[in-house]
Amino acid sequence: MSEEQPHVEFEITVVDGEQGRRLATLQANAILDALQWLADHHHATGAENNDAEEPSR
Repeated sequence: MSEEQPHVEFEITVVDGEQGRRLATLQANAILDALQWLADHHHATGAENNDAEEPSR
């Protein structure tokens, strides 16, 4: 069973103040969801690399 690949769209909106803070939170959550999906599905792309070094924090 193959899983459907994600569809990605983006819009650029420039706002500030309270509306900007709400948009930044919304965008951060969307990015987090996308990164989590990629982490959960990296094996499906054959991108696994056991020799890769962990990024320094």
